[in-house]
Amino acid sequence: NRIEQEIVCGKAEMASGDLHEGADRLAFAVLISNKCDQFLSSLQQTLPPSHFNLVRKRITHYEQECNETRNKVIANRGESHEDK
Repeated sequence: NRIEQEIVCGKAEMASGDLHEGADRLAFAVLISNKCDQFLSSLQQTLPPSHFNLVRKRITHYEQECNETRNKVIANRGESHEDK
């Protein structure tokens, strides 16, 4: 499945030194899963603290991007309703 594939690839990339790409893959896997807390707990137990912190930062970054996009969509909807 896609989530497992992202986790395997992400861990492999981090182990080979590609920390940012690996962190992105792991963050993506966490965010698209329906078991975020379980995945985060597992990652915290299996990754070095610096790698886990990088994954957490990427998750926060993606969550902020998602919220900003959502707010823009909502604002644009409000503007289009006001134009009518």
